Amino acid sequence: MATQITVTLEELLQIPTLDTIAQRLIATLQGAVDADGNNPFVVNDFEPGSIPKTIIDMLAAGLLDYAAATVPLVAAGATAEDAAAKWLTRLAEQNFALNRFDPTSTEQRVQMWFDDGVGPTTKGPGFFIIENPLTGNRYRNKNEVTVPVGTPDPNDGRVDAIFVAEGPGASYADVAGSLNTLVTALPGLNVSNGQTDFTAVSQVGSSLGTVQPVRTVAGTAPTPHTVRIHITEGAQVGAGSLTYELDGSGKTQIIAPIPGSLPLVENDDVTQTGITVNFANHASSTPSFRGGSVFTFVSPAGPIVVAGRDEETDNALRARIRGRWSGLSDVPTRDRHAQWAFDASAEQDLGVTKVRVRADEFIAGEADVLIAGDVNPLPVSSQTAIQTYIDARLSITDKADVRLANAIAVVAAATVLVPVGQLATVQAAAEKAWAEYIRDLPIGGDPSLGGVVSLDRLHQTLMNAGAISVNGESLAATGRGPDSEQNLILLDDDVATVFEPLSTSPSVVWQSV
Repeated sequence: MATQITVTLEELLQIPTLDTIAQRLIATLQGAVDADGNNPFVVNDFEPGSIPKTIIDMLAAGLLDYAAATVPLVAAGATAEDAAAKWLTRLAEQNFALNRFDPTSTEQRVQMWFDDGVGPTTKGPGFFIIENPLTGNRYRNKNEVTVPVGTPDPNDGRVDAIFVAEGPGASYADVAGSLNTLVTALPGLNVSNGQTDFTAVSQVGSSLGTVQPVRTVAGTAPTPHTVRIHITEGAQVGAGSLTYELDGSGKTQIIAPIPGSLPLVENDDVTQTGITVNFANHASSTPSFRGGSVFTFVSPAGPIVVAGRDEETDNALRARIRGRWSGLSDVPTRDRHAQWAFDASAEQDLGVTKVRVRADEFIAGEADVLIAGDVNPLPVSSQTAIQTYIDARLSITDKADVRLANAIAVVAAATVLVPVGQLATVQAAAEKAWAEYIRDLPIGGDPSLGGVVSLDRLHQTLMNAGAISVNGESLAATGRGPDSEQNLILLDDDVATVFEPLSTSPSVVWQSV
């Protein structure tokens, strides 16, 4: 009768050593008894160098190579907190009806135009290849493109075309103006993924009237803002009422009646934003603007229309698993809102990888649902789609306001000493680890440290990558004043992004010694 060995889950999660496996085999042989209560194994010489011990060591080596490394993975696969990689993927599918998010490709809006007198041309999907000369990222046109003949005015004859990244992932986050090189060049043809004044206006609700933002003063760029217009009393232009809010501040301007043209002012009630919103009635529908409709747009409009994402990390998938069944509750819990946002993103490929839900600071009973992705900020279309998805599932008395997290570009600075001949290796390892850390930070920063980007983590990342020493490290956010030698504090609605790769950032000095 074989000896029964009892092990705990903690022991199963640890990979045993060769000696541990050998001792367990010996203990099993020495403790075995037959029906008569005798040990059936006559050999009891397991001293090092003996034939039985050599055979045991060979068996132990085979078990270590094959079974011992598998048992911890199988054991860990039973719980979301311990499972990893493919085991976690399978656990999520089988036990929680969740699929790990696959990587997706970025899509950018690119303007194309010919020099004066050159053109026109029409090319099919995939013909044009454009490149960011700094990152090497390449994109191809998604659909057929027709570029008209060029005119003396370079602003005339421009067409917008959607270009898709050649590879998936969040690394294709090329900023406005950076996609300016044609790999498949045609004489006199120019390209740029430059930003425009406004995004398309997204709508939640049944209004059929049109809302169109324009510059208040021609030739003067508007101030950057996210604008939300809420029709509070439905009517035609000249009646009814609305409110508008800038940047999720909670401060609303009440306007009655609905005007044909509305210049927006800053939250100080005086300063002009440079944005004027024009309202126009529908040709036949009355009322054109219906109560409860919400219109949203952003100024300026970045070139990214679909934000690419990396494959979902283990930590992000675990977070979705923990909130999986909240959607079945009759009470609209915070996890329930977050799960709806993830579900909408998965069904419609909206690029959402992070969600934070909080009680609205100004409106009692309303939940703020902050969303972000691997590339931020997300397009306004993602915000509108998730708002529509959640609204369709809320009860009449429940309210939720979906907002885009505020993208904060984190600038890392340090002087890094690396061994001679190891510069490229250390840079690559540090850059990858730092990007992964920033990507995995939730909205609002590391909660265990009070909502920050950790300065110690920057130091640790550089040292773990192979640096000899790191000095003068600091963190700052673009547009938020000087560098700090402390952790970078994030607000509740902030999501951290990498400002520049560590290897090319001018604020990180690399020295080989």
